[in-house]
Amino acid sequence: PLPLRRRALWRLLTEGTGQSAGRRLERRVLESLGRGQCTRFSLPGSWTLLLRSHELHLLPPQRPAADVERSPTPQGWLPFSEEFAQRALRESETRSYPLSAPGIVTLDDGRRISAEELPAGLPHRFSDGGEAVLQWDGTAGQLEVRSPRTGDRFFPLGAPGSRPLTRFLADRGIPREERSRCLLVCVDDQIAWVAGVGPSEHFRVRSDHGPRVRLCLHRTPLEAAEAPPALGA
Repeated sequence: PLPLRRRALWRLLTEGTGQSAGRRLERRVLESLGRGQCTRFSLPGSWTLLLRSHELHLLPPQRPAADVERSPTPQGWLPFSEEFAQRALRESETRSYPLSAPGIVTLDDGRRISAEELPAGLPHRFSDGGEAVLQWDGTAGQLEVRSPRTGDRFFPLGAPGSRPLTRFLADRGIPREERSRCLLVCVDDQIAWVAGVGPSEHFRVRSDHGPRVRLCLHRTPLEAAEAPPALGA
């Protein structure tokens, strides 16, 4: 019932941020939730409310870079101002960054992607959305990191065929304003991993004894250590 939804939202925002968001903003949020929209709202005190297709995230004010957690995390919001992130995005729209295995690529906005080859016979598992293990070796083509481009298509894991990347991101609940900030790991310009979201069917691991590479998305300060995380982490 609407009164119960309104009170649940009021309690979430009030207890989460320590202050009321106001009835007008609460009404807009409820309308967006009712329509299933993927969007975001700015709240008092520099808090942010992020609506995805099946989740609602209450994000605290941005922290200084030195306070940002140093472990691999899923693709998402960045610990930098929107203005800085958009400027970095514009500067990297047409650029691609070669990625060695082992090696790390650091983008202008501070996100980093690391790669390391896995020894044959070592079992693997996905630790979280910030990590993927792909079937790949150096002869399959050069790894590179880039931003999405117009016309990109992606073959999701387990899907019957490819689809526009924008549609895939929308189906995964990534808000429209966040999609251009996703990172792609490609092999000869074929998307192998949408970082933090999902790998491609073409690079599915079919054997622990074949050549494999582990990719990790890090949201860390620029001064963090250069070495990839240990295999046992």
